[in-house]
Amino acid sequence: MDLKDKYEDMLNKLVETFTTNLSQPKQQDITSEDIADAFIQHITKIPLLPIPEQQLKEKVTEKLEETLSLSKLDNNGLMIVLTSINILLPQIIRLIKPNELIGQPNGLMTHYIKKASNNHSEELKSSKNKKIKWYLNSDTRLLHIRYEDSKKKFTIYSQPLDTSAKKTFNFLLQKANQQHYPEVVEFYLEDYMDYTETSSKDYAYRQLKKDISKLNSIVINVEMYKYKKGKGIAIGQNEPFLKKYAITYNKCYFKCNPEAIKDVFSEQYTLIPYWTGKLKGKNYELVDYIFSQARRKGEGLITDGYLDISLNSMIEYFKLPEEDKKHYRQLVIVPIQKAVKEINNFKDNIDDIKIEIINDSVKTFYLRTVIKKEITEKMFPKKYYANKEKNS
Repeated sequence: MDLKDKYEDMLNKLVETFTTNLSQPKQQDITSEDIADAFIQHITKIPLLPIPEQQLKEKVTEKLEETLSLSKLDNNGLMIVLTSINILLPQIIRLIKPNELIGQPNGLMTHYIKKASNNHSEELKSSKNKKIKWYLNSDTRLLHIRYEDSKKKFTIYSQPLDTSAKKTFNFLLQKANQQHYPEVVEFYLEDYMDYTETSSKDYAYRQLKKDISKLNSIVINVEMYKYKKGKGIAIGQNEPFLKKYAITYNKCYFKCNPEAIKDVFSEQYTLIPYWTGKLKGKNYELVDYIFSQARRKGEGLITDGYLDISLNSMIEYFKLPEEDKKHYRQLVIVPIQKAVKEINNFKDNIDDIKIEIINDSVKTFYLRTVIKKEITEKMFPKKYYANKEKNS
């Protein structure tokens, strides 16, 4: 049974149970509270991640109209039911979603596209182990990010990504992961609006188009790839991240090479709270970086119960001013303190993560992040691949 069939099956069961509860005598006396009680009781029986709110609302409404019109419910009672569904469903979904964990592909090159977007120049830079090097081409204004070891050699070209484009990059990888990496990944504009907590459809449409135009610049050129799992990646050819895409006010899609998405951008993945997509600006980037580093720490995160990130690491990743710069504390320490406070106090962060500033001085400053045990224990099973249905 594929994912769409699963949804239909679960949705049918939900509506069947819901309407059975309502199909009691005195149907004309059904109140909004009755509907709320019945719906809250049964809505949690279907997973909400891959199905957008608008699509779920349309399907539930359609099936309820079909089912309830055959019952003894009078027109007034039917209108109460349908009106209540339209009011209740978004509220209920938003109550559930902040507590969700979503699979976030967290590949090495995904990390370095973000890092190079923060920290780039025409001067060649490299990772500590020298396997990854990058620079900004002065003519094309594209980042050249090269990976090379004994089994793999490839270069990624990309425009530098701003915060919004990085979030959309994560969003598209999440959608590919949820749908088990098909060639065509589909989603609704409401998906993006809900994840980013954007209320205006016009604004969401314009921002998504702007971000995807930047992501459309990402191209992979592979010279050597000896791993069997990379057999779907063409050697010596430019492989675009997005082969084709369409953004509309309703349904959106992008076409990709599933092998390239899995092997280059999604070798690993982590679980992140759904609410992190609602964070804005540098607050989002800091949490994204924290969870990226948490995944790299591996099972030591469970053993220790926390993750430490030094100020030097943040300076390097975000290209913050160096220590000898004038007004260093105001430029570096104070913004981090502000971001930490806002993340800790974010309305949907119910003890999922708690960031503490340790040794609040320039020389010994670092962040200690405690991630809820329920999250870390799900991060690191022995085999936890994003494209396996049993882990979806």
